[in-house]
Amino acid sequence: MTAGRLAVLAATCAGAWLAAAPAAWPPASPPAVPAPRTYQIAAAPL
Repeated sequence: MTAGRLAVLAATCAGAWLAAAPAAWPPASPPAVPAPRTYQIAAAPL
């Protein structure tokens, strides 16, 4: 019984991570794309 409960907890935790990962990655990736452009724009006048 305890092993089954641990398996269910592991499955729910994995599901939570899979559900949270898509929500966390897209907002984090767009700021990383404009960042090099801002550095290039800032470096051009210098």
